[in-house]
Amino acid sequence: MFRLKDYHVEPPVSMDREETHSFVLDEKFNGREDDKKAIIKLLLEPNNEENVSIIPIVGIGGSGKTTLAQSVYNDKKIQFELKMWICISDVFDVKMIIQKIILATGMEPVDHSMDKLQDQLRKIIHQKKYLLVLDDVWNEDPHKWDSLKDLLACGTKGSKIVIITCARLVAEITCPVSIYTLKGLNEEQSWLLFKQIAFRKKQGTNNPRLEAIGWEIVHKCQGIPLGIKSIGNVLRLEKTKHKWSYVKNNILESATQQKKIDTFPILKLSYDHLPSHLKSCFAFCSLFLKDYEIDKGPFIQLWIVQGFIRPSSKNQELEDVADEYFKDLLWRSFFEEVANADGDINEEVPTSSFFQSLKSIYISHCPILKGWWRSISTTDYQQHPHHQSLPSFHHLFALCIEDCPNLTSLPPFPYLEESLYLYKISLKPLQRTIAMNSPLPSSSSFLSSPFSKLKSITLISIKDTEALPDDWMSNLSSLKKLYIQASPKLKSLSLAVPHLTSLKYLEISNCKLFDSISDMGDGGIEWQYLKCLSSLHYESVPNLKSIPSGLQHVTTLRRLVIFDYPDLKIFPELTSVVYLQISGCPNLTSIPNGISKLTSLEELYISHC
Repeated sequence: MFRLKDYHVEPPVSMDREETHSFVLDEKFNGREDDKKAIIKLLLEPNNEENVSIIPIVGIGGSGKTTLAQSVYNDKKIQFELKMWICISDVFDVKMIIQKIILATGMEPVDHSMDKLQDQLRKIIHQKKYLLVLDDVWNEDPHKWDSLKDLLACGTKGSKIVIITCARLVAEITCPVSIYTLKGLNEEQSWLLFKQIAFRKKQGTNNPRLEAIGWEIVHKCQGIPLGIKSIGNVLRLEKTKHKWSYVKNNILESATQQKKIDTFPILKLSYDHLPSHLKSCFAFCSLFLKDYEIDKGPFIQLWIVQGFIRPSSKNQELEDVADEYFKDLLWRSFFEEVANADGDINEEVPTSSFFQSLKSIYISHCPILKGWWRSISTTDYQQHPHHQSLPSFHHLFALCIEDCPNLTSLPPFPYLEESLYLYKISLKPLQRTIAMNSPLPSSSSFLSSPFSKLKSITLISIKDTEALPDDWMSNLSSLKKLYIQASPKLKSLSLAVPHLTSLKYLEISNCKLFDSISDMGDGGIEWQYLKCLSSLHYESVPNLKSIPSGLQHVTTLRRLVIFDYPDLKIFPELTSVVYLQISGCPNLTSIPNGISKLTSLEELYISHC
């Protein structure tokens, strides 16, 4: 009933710091010495035709392109006036790339307009010999590339741009004549790399049976360093023939069914065999955007507050233990599998508990943020149990999302109580989230419905809705304040009205098509559902021709503000109103009869009429 799960918790494993540091340095670059020399030669060659020449490095995922480029970039032979390294990833946005390049030089963008950014970039690189590395490029649009290339052409002779990509087409678009293709390691190089990791440097190869299986594994990995390192890390603590054979037969077979190796099953294998205390820490990394640069200090503090850090003795400081975890993950080369981790690894984070005490979330101006989980349909969610474990913020008090146009899902908030503030986002992710928060038919009846405790909703610049969705408005029995502004397609609130029985404050502003709560030929009787409404504010709603007559049924209304109401001529009898403000109504030539009958009126403001 409570969906409890049984987990085996392993004790923390102590690590040897000295071996960790040197071991990474020994194995990380094994087998790429000739490739490094070739890339350095290309970078040091004089440019014959253009001031800035381009060197694309192409290779399949996991082949070691980035590691190779990093080694070249940091080599003492590579001397440039400016050296810049930026990650591109999935979105090839020229403006964003320019901003990243400026930041990589140690400067801040002076202005975020495109023209100013372009001018600043030209000034920074003008007549300078620079090296620019663009890592993880996927753009196949030649026009976008040409627009960026033109901006970068003002460097002096000898300037180089290195493009790192998995896609041959990308390399051909950027520079078809000087593509450097990174091939897999040969078997001898692969075996040396695998042996250093799997058998550990100090132990050596002292088991002929495991060595024979190791050679078969290396052959199946097809020279891909990432796969070799991942498998080696899994097996380095395993000493039985049975375990090695299992990895070779069951895991590698599925990873190598096609002509080219698929690295993800190998990465997943490496993840599955992490100690439990490291598994949670690593899964947490998938909350960050691809290519996000992790600052270790604040990052390990997040681990600590999540409760991931478990000291093995009372005398250990949490920060010291967290630092050991971090170094162990670096040693295992995970932080190189993280941006590409998907599927089950990401699900391990939408299924683990985190930020259980969080009371408020504020997210602002995140243009490429997509959401909290991979897109799934509501039907899939209800049919597959593992999706029912998506992290929920049970103590969330307030949620504010501003200007996130690509958002496809919101954080689950089954008990959101105080306020929901949405600005410049689509309502579709909100509806999807509510559907996932809604109790399933088989759930216990005591579970609250989404929004059932919510007191305030503010919707600004919501451009994709004509009416508030009835499937979530029906849960707003506790709502006291509703504020809607600049929603150009919003036409009516009629379907929502019967559920707004606790509403005290309603404001509709700058909604060009809004036609109030329609009277539906019954004298506006549905207004009587608003039995707690005390304040109503209408501003810039030109489609309204008159104050709705149904307001006379709202006996609790005390405050009414009418602003920028061009066609106002008729005013109903609102005997309970004590404060009335009318502004910006140019066609109002005299006080309507209805106003003269407001026997409870105490304050009256009329301006710009």
